Amino acid sequence: RGRGVFYWAPEWITTPTFGSAWENLALFDETGEVLPALEAFLPATSVSVAVTTGLSLRYVSRDTTVGGVVLSLAAAAPRHGILQVYDARGRLMQDVWEGRLVPEAREITWRPEQFTSGTYLFRLASGGDSVSTKVLYMR
Repeated sequence: RGRGVFYWAPEWITTPTFGSAWENLALFDETGEVLPALEAFLPATSVSVAVTTGLSLRYVSRDTTVGGVVLSLAAAAPRHGILQVYDARGRLMQDVWEGRLVPEAREITWRPEQFTSGTYLFRLASGGDSVSTKVLYMR
């Protein structure tokens, strides 16, 4: 069972009176913001674990009450860590969290007030070790 995207050229859309032709594609609105329909293409779960480093970083869910993203992070043994977010070009955008990592999973909610919709890379680092996961953020 696979996933795919069906694309129709805007001039083929039969409802030209509803918004713009591109808006009828139901993925983006007229301002370029992602519509909720894009969530159909998100994986149900996303896990990124580096066994050799003992670090764990996992996308949990969207937090619709605050417009954020919930991530789970942990380490096999207690240690200091930092969670950072990068844009699709690899630029550091923000330090999300810094503190003591423990074996019990800790959930962090990222509230990106100044960020636009897009793909972001979250990187959990501790010492010389790191693990990362991608998140598709939609406003």
